[in-house]
Amino acid sequence: MRRGAGASLTATLLLAMLAAPSCDYLDDRLKTCSDLQIDLVNSRQSGSPVSIAAEGEGASPETYLEPGATRRTVECVHRGDRRTYRVFEGTTVVGQATCVVSRGREALDAVVARVEWLPGGLRCQNW
Repeated sequence: MRRGAGASLTATLLLAMLAAPSCDYLDDRLKTCSDLQIDLVNSRQSGSPVSIAAEGEGASPETYLEPGATRRTVECVHRGDRRTYRVFEGTTVVGQATCVVSRGREALDAVVARVEWLPGGLRCQNW
């Protein structure tokens, strides 16, 4: 390899190593959706354990919640997006709700949305 080619390769590798940490920054800057934190809650008043599942999930140990328990998920959303959640007792669907994002991008960063299973059904809050 020629001497100049080796220096060029070294400079290219060095530049790539320096740029690697900024990839996350660049990805964040180019992202058009907002990360919305969502608490899935089985209220104490429900009285029985259930699974609360987001779209694409089913009843599983990861979605199982005792009364009073919460699990947090994060969804990348835009204003107007809809997300459907289902509640399972065992493998039977006993409730369902579709939550609609009504907040703007700036407001989504400041809130935690909730999907709560209550005796009256599944309720969306802070969307």
